[in-house]
Amino acid sequence: MIIITNRVLEKATGFTHTQIKRWAVAFLQPDKTSGQHAGVSRTYNFEQSMRIYLGGYLVRDLKFTLTEARQILNDLSKWLEKKGWTVSEWVKFRESKL
Repeated sequence: MIIITNRVLEKATGFTHTQIKRWAVAFLQPDKTSGQHAGVSRTYNFEQSMRIYLGGYLVRDLKFTLTEARQILNDLSKWLEKKGWTVSEWVKFRESKL
C-alpha cells in the first residue's frame, strides 16, 4: 500500500500545504488518528490523494465551489463504480506490476 504525506502531495500537485489540508477536510472523511490537535501528520492512500487532487483541480482551476466539487466527486465515484472501475482495483494492478 502506498502512503502519501502532505509534503509529497504538495510536490506532486503544485498545490500549497494549506490548500491540501483544507481540501482534505472538505473532500475526505475525518481522520481519527491525526485530529487537529493530535500532533500527528495526516497520511493518505492513493485513492484519497486522487480525491484531493481532483477536488483541488475543480476548485482552484475550474472555479467550482467546494460544495459543487464535492458533489462532482461523489457522482464521479458512483459512475466509475457502476462501470466496474475502482481506484483500489487500479492500485492493486499497479502494485502487482512494480
